[in-house]
Amino acid sequence: MCSIFLVRHGEHPLIGTTLVGRDNASVHLSDQGWQQARELATLLGDRDIECIQSSPRVRCLETAGPLADRLGLPVHVHDALDEIDFGDWTGLTFEALEQDPLWYMWNASRARARAPGGETIMEACTRAMQHVEQMCIRYPSKAIAMFTHAELIRAVRLHQRGLSPDAWHSVEVPPVSITELWMWPSRSPTPAQESIFAAAAS
Repeated sequence: MCSIFLVRHGEHPLIGTTLVGRDNASVHLSDQGWQQARELATLLGDRDIECIQSSPRVRCLETAGPLADRLGLPVHVHDALDEIDFGDWTGLTFEALEQDPLWYMWNASRARARAPGGETIMEACTRAMQHVEQMCIRYPSKAIAMFTHAELIRAVRLHQRGLSPDAWHSVEVPPVSITELWMWPSRSPTPAQESIFAAAAS
């Protein structure tokens, strides 16, 4: 059995105001985000994690850093864990997006909508699930921490419950929350604990 810990990155200054997407240069963890990452390292430090993987985004790599230091493990970057490609929306404020009819369509029908110049939720979920399945075949008895993004984690959780991406509002993914999946090769993942930690925002 393979254990997968899907971890959302910690807080950053633009969280809740801007669709950061794949903007990598300007988005680092806030002081609160760094504190969350250190608390996360303490929490996961005794979970027998043997492999740490991350999205290429800086906010994920920074969140993974304290755990990697604690365990003495490298952080392996995988594009399959990258943020959804939001295309032309990348870097826009949510206030600006509210004026775009396509943004309304995206939130009303995520199973079919595509970000302009970007990808669909289903495409992102497919690459993430394929990666999870490949890792569980390659490491059938290991625990792996994967640092990634809210929308990707939400899509995976809905998928493994057999629900449509349109049910996105039913799944909360706070900063540094952890979704643990138990998985056997060639079988669907089974949720063990879906939010075993979420750092306080204060």
